[in-house]
Amino acid sequence: MNAVLICVLIISAVAIFPFINVINFCCGGMLLGGFFSVNYYYKHSAKENRQVNVKDVFMITLLGGILSAIIVSGISLMTMFINSENQITLMKNELGEFIKSLPQEFTKILDELSSEFDKFGFSPTLAVTSLIVNLIMYPAFAFAGGLISYGLNNRKRNQTGNSHI
Repeated sequence: MNAVLICVLIISAVAIFPFINVINFCCGGMLLGGFFSVNYYYKHSAKENRQVNVKDVFMITLLGGILSAIIVSGISLMTMFINSENQITLMKNELGEFIKSLPQEFTKILDELSSEFDKFGFSPTLAVTSLIVNLIMYPAFAFAGGLISYGLNNRKRNQTGNSHI
């Protein structure tokens, strides 16, 4: 369970904190969460003479990714409630500064999300979409990071001839 908590803490911290979030470029925070959680699990398993297999990696990163997705989506939703400004309108205005002509379909979607935000104080569509995307992305990239750790630890074990890991 500690390995899952490590995965959740790393992914959530990288996703939530503004300056640390730079690591999430190319999903680095999710990869790091999976990597370090599986690395921790390997070291803990070595002390108990247990074998680590891909199923263990999958379960650790799946649970860690799902919990992180729920936490990050929940905090994003709370941030929308706390912030009184319509974030969709702000985003549309900032995009308009960089891109002179936004596609009409994109503008229509932003307007619909903005009207939801004005009506409810948040956008239910954006909140649900964000949760679904996070529930897919976080476990997938955490698993990729976990597989990297799994491969490196197996390689190190095979090079040292230490088969009790």
